Amino acid sequence: MLLSQLQQELSQIIEEAQIKLLDIQILVYASFYEFNDKHKTFMQIQSIFMIFTIWECFIKTSFKKFIEMLNLNMSGIPLSKFKDSLIIYHMESVLPQLKEYPKNLKNKSEYFDNFQKQFNQSKIYSYKLMIGKSNIDFNVLNQILEIFCLNKIEPYWKKYQDNKSSGECLDELIKIRHAIAHGTSVENKDYTEDFNMHKNVVLDLMYEIHQRIIECFEKKDYLKEEFRV
Repeated sequence: MLLSQLQQELSQIIEEAQIKLLDIQILVYASFYEFNDKHKTFMQIQSIFMIFTIWECFIKTSFKKFIEMLNLNMSGIPLSKFKDSLIIYHMESVLPQLKEYPKNLKNKSEYFDNFQKQFNQSKIYSYKLMIGKSNIDFNVLNQILEIFCLNKIEPYWKKYQDNKSSGECLDELIKIRHAIAHGTSVENKDYTEDFNMHKNVVLDLMYEIHQRIIECFEKKDYLKEEFRV
Protein backbone atom coordinates (compact mmCIF):
# COMPACT_ATOMS: atom_id res chain seq x y z
CA MET A 1 0.00 0.00 0.00
CA LEU A 2 1.47 3.35 -1.03
CA LEU A 3 1.20 6.34 1.26
CA SER A 4 -0.95 8.08 -1.33
CA GLN A 5 -3.35 5.12 -1.24
CA LEU A 6 -3.55 5.30 2.55
CA GLN A 7 -4.26 9.00 2.31
CA GLN A 8 -7.00 8.37 -0.23
CA GLU A 9 -8.61 5.64 1.88
CA LEU A 10 -8.57 7.80 5.03
CA SER A 11 -10.09 10.68 3.07
CA GLN A 12 -12.81 8.34 1.81
CA ILE A 13 -13.61 7.24 5.37
CA ILE A 14 -14.09 10.88 6.37
CA GLU A 15 -16.16 11.66 3.27
CA GLU A 16 -18.47 8.74 4.06
CA ALA A 17 -18.80 10.00 7.64
CA GLN A 18 -19.71 13.47 6.33
CA ILE A 19 -22.38 12.02 4.04
CA LYS A 20 -23.92 10.05 6.92
CA LEU A 21 -23.92 13.11 9.18
CA LEU A 22 -25.54 15.20 6.46
CA ASP A 23 -28.21 12.54 5.91
CA ILE A 24 -28.98 12.52 9.65
CA GLN A 25 -29.11 16.32 9.70
CA ILE A 26 -31.53 16.43 6.77
CA LEU A 27 -33.72 13.66 8.17
CA VAL A 28 -33.99 15.03 11.70
CA TYR A 29 -33.45 18.79 11.51
CA ALA A 30 -34.35 20.06 8.01
CA SER A 31 -38.14 20.05 8.58
CA PHE A 32 -38.75 17.90 5.52
CA TYR A 33 -40.59 15.46 7.77
CA GLU A 34 -43.27 16.37 10.27
CA PHE A 35 -42.77 14.97 13.78
CA ASN A 36 -44.88 15.64 16.82
CA ASP A 37 -42.95 17.11 19.77
CA LYS A 38 -42.39 13.74 21.43
CA HIS A 39 -41.07 12.10 18.27
CA LYS A 40 -39.01 15.15 17.37
CA THR A 41 -37.19 15.08 20.72
CA PHE A 42 -36.66 11.33 20.40
CA MET A 43 -35.16 11.67 16.90
CA GLN A 44 -32.90 14.53 17.95
CA ILE A 45 -31.55 12.60 20.94
CA GLN A 46 -30.91 9.57 18.73
CA SER A 47 -29.08 11.79 16.24
CA ILE A 48 -26.49 12.56 18.94
CA PHE A 49 -26.06 8.82 19.54
CA MET A 50 -25.53 8.34 15.80
CA ILE A 51 -22.68 10.89 15.82
CA PHE A 52 -20.96 8.81 18.48
CA THR A 53 -21.39 5.64 16.39
CA ILE A 54 -19.86 7.33 13.34
CA TRP A 55 -17.00 8.66 15.48
CA GLU A 56 -16.20 5.25 16.97
CA CYS A 57 -16.35 3.60 13.54
CA PHE A 58 -13.87 6.16 12.20
CA ILE A 59 -11.34 5.43 14.95
CA LYS A 60 -11.56 1.66 14.54
CA THR A 61 -11.35 1.77 10.74
CA SER A 62 -8.57 4.36 10.56
CA PHE A 63 -6.22 2.55 12.91
CA LYS A 64 -6.97 -0.76 11.23
CA LYS A 65 -5.69 0.94 8.06
CA PHE A 66 -2.69 2.19 10.04
CA ILE A 67 -1.73 -1.38 11.01
CA GLU A 68 -2.34 -2.66 7.47
CA MET A 69 0.05 0.01 6.20
CA LEU A 70 2.70 -1.09 8.67
CA ASN A 71 2.36 -4.76 7.81
CA LEU A 72 2.24 -4.37 4.03
CA ASN A 73 5.13 -1.96 3.65
CA MET A 74 7.35 -2.57 6.66
CA SER A 75 7.80 -6.34 6.30
CA GLY A 76 11.22 -7.52 7.34
CA ILE A 77 11.67 -4.86 10.01
CA PRO A 78 12.17 -6.65 13.35
CA LEU A 79 9.59 -5.87 15.99
CA SER A 80 12.38 -4.62 18.25
CA LYS A 81 12.95 -1.62 15.94
CA PHE A 82 9.40 -0.32 16.45
CA LYS A 83 8.62 2.14 19.20
CA ASP A 84 7.89 0.61 22.58
CA SER A 85 4.22 1.60 22.51
CA LEU A 86 3.64 -0.50 19.36
CA ILE A 87 5.65 -3.42 20.72
CA ILE A 88 3.61 -3.40 23.94
CA TYR A 89 0.33 -3.12 22.01
CA HIS A 90 1.28 -6.10 19.86
CA MET A 91 2.59 -8.27 22.71
CA GLU A 92 -0.44 -7.65 24.91
CA SER A 93 -2.72 -8.46 21.97
CA VAL A 94 -1.16 -11.83 21.16
CA LEU A 95 -0.09 -12.75 24.71
CA PRO A 96 -2.94 -12.05 27.13
CA GLN A 97 -0.89 -14.08 29.66
CA LEU A 98 1.22 -10.95 30.15
CA LYS A 99 -1.57 -9.71 32.38
CA GLU A 100 -1.73 -12.99 34.31
CA TYR A 101 1.53 -14.90 34.57
CA PRO A 102 1.03 -18.71 34.24
CA LYS A 103 1.61 -20.85 37.34
CA ASN A 104 2.53 -24.36 36.20
CA LEU A 105 5.80 -25.26 34.44
CA LYS A 106 4.26 -26.43 31.16
CA ASN A 107 2.29 -23.22 30.70
CA LYS A 108 5.35 -21.16 31.61
CA SER A 109 7.41 -22.98 28.99
CA GLU A 110 4.76 -22.39 26.31
CA TYR A 111 4.49 -18.78 27.41
CA PHE A 112 8.21 -18.05 26.99
CA ASP A 113 8.39 -19.93 23.70
CA ASN A 114 5.51 -17.90 22.29
CA PHE A 115 6.97 -14.71 23.75
CA GLN A 116 10.26 -15.23 21.92
CA LYS A 117 8.53 -16.08 18.63
CA GLN A 118 6.35 -12.99 18.78
CA PHE A 119 9.17 -10.64 19.73
CA ASN A 120 11.38 -11.90 16.88
CA GLN A 121 8.80 -11.62 14.14
CA SER A 122 8.08 -8.52 12.05
CA LYS A 123 4.31 -8.19 11.94
CA ILE A 124 2.02 -6.04 14.08
CA TYR A 125 -1.19 -7.93 14.62
CA SER A 126 -4.45 -6.08 14.17
CA TYR A 127 -6.37 -7.14 17.23
CA LYS A 128 -9.18 -5.15 18.76
CA LEU A 129 -8.16 -1.67 19.73
CA MET A 130 -8.39 -0.78 23.39
CA ILE A 131 -11.95 0.40 22.80
CA GLY A 132 -14.12 -2.51 23.84
CA LYS A 133 -14.36 -1.57 27.50
CA SER A 134 -14.14 2.20 27.10
CA ASN A 135 -15.90 4.66 24.86
CA ILE A 136 -13.63 6.99 22.93
CA ASP A 137 -13.67 10.11 25.05
CA PHE A 138 -10.74 12.51 24.92
CA ASN A 139 -8.68 10.52 27.40
CA VAL A 140 -9.10 7.23 25.52
CA LEU A 141 -8.46 9.01 22.21
CA ASN A 142 -5.11 10.26 23.45
CA GLN A 143 -4.21 6.80 24.77
CA ILE A 144 -4.83 5.40 21.28
CA LEU A 145 -2.80 8.18 19.63
CA GLU A 146 0.08 7.49 22.01
CA ILE A 147 0.05 3.74 21.26
CA PHE A 148 0.26 4.44 17.52
CA CYS A 149 3.09 6.97 17.84
CA LEU A 150 0.98 10.07 17.19
CA ASN A 151 1.18 13.23 19.27
CA LYS A 152 -1.64 13.72 21.74
CA ILE A 153 -4.30 16.32 20.97
CA GLU A 154 -4.68 18.96 23.64
CA PRO A 155 -8.20 19.11 25.13
CA TYR A 156 -8.28 22.86 24.40
CA TRP A 157 -7.14 22.33 20.80
CA LYS A 158 -10.24 24.15 19.45
CA LYS A 159 -13.21 26.07 20.83
CA TYR A 160 -16.85 25.50 19.95
CA GLN A 161 -20.33 26.51 21.07
CA ASP A 162 -20.42 28.43 24.39
CA ASN A 163 -16.59 28.46 24.34
CA LYS A 164 -16.46 24.73 25.03
CA SER A 165 -13.15 23.04 24.28
CA SER A 166 -12.66 20.04 22.01
CA GLY A 167 -12.24 17.84 25.07
CA GLU A 168 -15.38 19.11 26.76
CA CYS A 169 -17.45 18.66 23.58
CA LEU A 170 -16.27 15.11 22.96
CA ASP A 171 -16.73 14.09 26.60
CA GLU A 172 -20.23 15.60 26.55
CA LEU A 173 -21.03 13.50 23.47
CA ILE A 174 -19.90 10.36 25.34
CA LYS A 175 -21.98 11.37 28.37
CA ILE A 176 -25.13 11.65 26.23
CA ARG A 177 -24.27 8.33 24.58
CA HIS A 178 -24.02 6.65 27.99
CA ALA A 179 -27.36 8.10 29.09
CA ILE A 180 -29.12 6.82 25.97
CA ALA A 181 -27.45 3.38 26.05
CA HIS A 182 -28.25 2.81 29.73
CA GLY A 183 -31.77 4.19 29.65
CA THR A 184 -30.96 7.17 31.83
CA SER A 185 -33.17 10.21 31.37
CA VAL A 186 -31.85 12.74 28.86
CA GLU A 187 -32.79 16.40 28.89
CA ASN A 188 -35.84 17.23 26.75
CA LYS A 189 -34.80 20.21 24.64
CA ASP A 190 -34.00 21.28 21.12
CA TYR A 191 -30.71 19.58 20.17
CA THR A 192 -30.06 21.49 16.95
CA GLU A 193 -27.07 23.43 18.32
CA ASP A 194 -25.76 20.36 20.13
CA PHE A 195 -25.91 18.31 16.94
CA ASN A 196 -23.99 20.94 14.98
CA MET A 197 -21.38 21.26 17.73
CA HIS A 198 -20.76 17.51 18.11
CA LYS A 199 -20.78 17.02 14.34
CA ASN A 200 -18.15 19.73 13.93
CA VAL A 201 -15.90 18.47 16.71
CA VAL A 202 -15.77 14.88 15.44
CA LEU A 203 -15.16 16.01 11.86
CA ASP A 204 -12.37 18.36 12.99
CA LEU A 205 -10.79 15.53 14.98
CA MET A 206 -11.12 13.14 12.04
CA TYR A 207 -9.21 15.50 9.75
CA GLU A 208 -6.56 16.14 12.41
CA ILE A 209 -6.04 12.42 13.08
CA HIS A 210 -5.89 11.76 9.33
CA GLN A 211 -3.12 14.35 9.00
CA ARG A 212 -1.18 12.96 11.96
CA ILE A 213 -1.32 9.41 10.61
CA ILE A 214 0.10 10.55 7.26
CA GLU A 215 2.84 12.56 8.97
CA CYS A 216 3.72 9.54 11.14
CA PHE A 217 4.44 7.47 8.03
CA GLU A 218 6.24 10.30 6.24
CA LYS A 219 8.62 10.75 9.20
CA LYS A 220 8.70 7.03 10.14
CA ASP A 221 7.71 7.96 13.68
CA TYR A 222 6.62 4.36 14.31
CA LEU A 223 10.32 3.39 14.46
CA LYS A 224 12.73 4.09 17.28
CA GLU A 225 14.76 7.16 16.44
CA GLU A 226 18.05 5.29 15.83
CA PHE A 227 16.40 3.13 13.12
CA ARG A 228 14.86 5.89 11.01
CA VAL A 229 16.62 6.36 7.68
